[in-house]
Amino acid sequence: MTRRYPPIEPYDHGMLDVGDGQSLYWETCGNPAGKPAVVLHGGPGSGCTPGFRRDFDPAAYRIVLFDQRGAGRSLPHASDRVVSLAANTTHHLIADLEVLREFLGRRRPHGQRRDGRGPDRGHRPLRQPLTPAAHTPRRGQPPTPPGGVASRS
Repeated sequence: MTRRYPPIEPYDHGMLDVGDGQSLYWETCGNPAGKPAVVLHGGPGSGCTPGFRRDFDPAAYRIVLFDQRGAGRSLPHASDRVVSLAANTTHHLIADLEVLREFLGRRRPHGQRRDGRGPDRGHRPLRQPLTPAAHTPRRGQPPTPPGGVASRS
């Protein structure tokens, strides 16, 4: 079982315009001077929840959560029938991660996919804007070292 830390609240949050008519909800919690950790939620449409904040030690990490295009609190939401998904691809997600990284002013975040699969599995060669220092998949998989490749058991 994965260790869960006590519930915490974000110390900062907002909406970030990433182009294509898309605005992403983001939040940061934990230690503002800590090692950055970015959480990628599963999908589609789900978004981040307060429980995701509890996966990292808030004393050691600056925890960054965001709702991907069309999901959670990001706008427009994919559940709206008039919303096109043409600008909601893996390439867009990777570009959005870079925009968010630049906006928050951090480098080499520690990434975590909440569903154990996630959109970056197999797609990192497309672009590598984040250059993560490590990767922590969910569901009992061991962390991936820098430059390593995650594998499913």
